[in-house]
Amino acid sequence: MKALRTYLFPIIALTFLLILNPTVYAAAQTASGKKHAVVAGHPVATKNGMMILEQGGNAVDAAVAVSLSLGVVEPYGSGIGGKIIFLYYEAATGKVHSIEALGAAPMNTDVKTFTSTPQSKRKYTIHAAATPGLLAGIHAAHKQYGTLSWVDVMKPAIKTAADGYIIDAKQHRIYKNAASRLRKNAAASELYLIDNNAPPIGYRMKNPDLAESYISIAQNGIDAFYNGAITTQFIHSSKKLDGWHSEEDFHDYQPRIIKPLRIKYKNFDVYSSPPPLIGGITLALSLRCLDAIKPDWSSIEPHDPEHMNLLGSVLQEVYSQFAMVTADTPDAYKRTLKLLTSKNVSAMKNRIKLRMAATNELFPLSSIKDDETLDDSLQACTSHFVIVDQFGNMVSATQSLGSKFGSAIVIPGTGILLNNSMNNFATRTKSSPNYIEPGKRPRSTMTPTIMVGQNNFIVGLGAPGGQRIPTAVLQVVTDFINHGITFEEAINLPRFHIRRNFTRAEKRKFLDIESATPQSYDADMESRSWTIERYKRSAYYFGGVNIGGIDSNGLRFGVADDRRTNHAEAE
Repeated sequence: MKALRTYLFPIIALTFLLILNPTVYAAAQTASGKKHAVVAGHPVATKNGMMILEQGGNAVDAAVAVSLSLGVVEPYGSGIGGKIIFLYYEAATGKVHSIEALGAAPMNTDVKTFTSTPQSKRKYTIHAAATPGLLAGIHAAHKQYGTLSWVDVMKPAIKTAADGYIIDAKQHRIYKNAASRLRKNAAASELYLIDNNAPPIGYRMKNPDLAESYISIAQNGIDAFYNGAITTQFIHSSKKLDGWHSEEDFHDYQPRIIKPLRIKYKNFDVYSSPPPLIGGITLALSLRCLDAIKPDWSSIEPHDPEHMNLLGSVLQEVYSQFAMVTADTPDAYKRTLKLLTSKNVSAMKNRIKLRMAATNELFPLSSIKDDETLDDSLQACTSHFVIVDQFGNMVSATQSLGSKFGSAIVIPGTGILLNNSMNNFATRTKSSPNYIEPGKRPRSTMTPTIMVGQNNFIVGLGAPGGQRIPTAVLQVVTDFINHGITFEEAINLPRFHIRRNFTRAEKRKFLDIESATPQSYDADMESRSWTIERYKRSAYYFGGVNIGGIDSNGLRFGVADDRRTNHAEAE
């Protein structure tokens, strides 16, 4: 294993920034090798993926092992009780495929009850749990593209669930902050708390019930989950909690094979998540606008006030564009593609330039009729992983339970945590395309991305972090392409985020920045009418961007963001 520096680009811009601001930034962890690479949200999940690759499996085989392992070692971030969006680069054809497996509202959902109940009262209840899609999603990917047997790719996660993993300091803090929610569900408390308190650092956390569920799924296929004993237990538990789930919701659930969004940016074909997700259109439309504006990147330092004002103005306009377009509706894909047309982007460019010059925070927004959702909260939690195999294939996937620990409900006897993704529906504005309906899938900000460049260069990236996912991915992409710095350097830079607005009473220009950002930038941004709020890098507010790829020399690499428990390995 050797340090990743073989894809170096000029670093003059970053050096200049460091001279201006000598703050010592934390370091991303990197790895590189000639055969394959894995970067995921936890070292154990990464090692399990590497194990499958070393057995001759491909990227999709390893993705199953990584995805299921993350449900064990990062139970607060994702699991088979949740959702996934899966991008796959197929080396043999050069095509990028996507599988959308978001949660779906139960067909018996009582819309009136759901919309009349404040989110604060339903956020961690059975009514917040959508029909899970993750297992169906990874199974569909494996059936289509995997090479090893379903049993074999599940073995690492089964062993991890049975043997357990060691709680570290970062995880202890997450468990501690979630303890009050976990105490409210007997099965969750029994599984994840020790004497009603967070497990201490160094504790070996096991999930024997989940190991048994995995064994059943390995032996009987996903019918064990969608049409078997686990289904029965799920429905029984839901009914006891006054839930709306039925066996038909599980029997009828199907992942969707959808073309990813695709744009050309500079020398890269950029692929990202399609509707009903909004992460992909946020990234793609922002890049299209930047291409139209043609800023003088040589005069802009990475993440300086000019850079933040530029991306902030672009994102404000982009947010207003997809609000009434991108969701789980029959015409959403077609309408979302229209946002990317030259005609629309040209009109957006003019408005963005006005935004950039505006010094009044009340500068009028484009019409926004949308609701704040779970993805906009501080509790939003997700996990992203990238896998590159010896054959040149790549998986870039993001999975989630919604909030940290989802609904904080564990189905007794299964070890499975349920999501709370129903909170991502619009509930106040009936005209919103994201308004809740039975069978509908709430949209999501997850932004798994694959970029295909020249000379066989290919990279996959994504992040956790709710609303902060697409803005983090956008920053890393533009830092790499326009500022010519490495992915490691882009991850290490202090991050910023432009909040979405939902009411006209809110501040129009609200900017979140990491605490390592130079203090001198605050006055500059405030002079442009931006309201500033600072967050510590360790606060789990900004998403940890994970990156994996193949450089033009054929070297496989991984870059893991230290903002989470991420880890990269390569061989």
